[in-house]
Amino acid sequence: MDHLQAIIKEVKALPPECLPRLHRFIRVLRSDKKSEVSAKEILKEAEKLARKRKDWPQEKLFDHLFEIAESIRQDAITKGVAIERDEDAAIDS
Repeated sequence: MDHLQAIIKEVKALPPECLPRLHRFIRVLRSDKKSEVSAKEILKEAEKLARKRKDWPQEKLFDHLFEIAESIRQDAITKGVAIERDEDAAIDS
């Protein structure tokens, strides 16, 4: 069995709710954009941000964190993947 046939067989066996995630993954693979950032680049950017925010008061840091979290939540709502209610996010313990 060649790779294509094996992949088709695997995809057919997936539950339908996995297909959008698989489709997004395929689009990322096909994109021309550089999808990987090196650890060195991430650390360099983190150090730059840390230096920039070193003197921020704690309240400003928390405000910034909440702004970022809200931005992420709004993006998730736009994409239709947000959890709107606490009971939707409940995890069995």
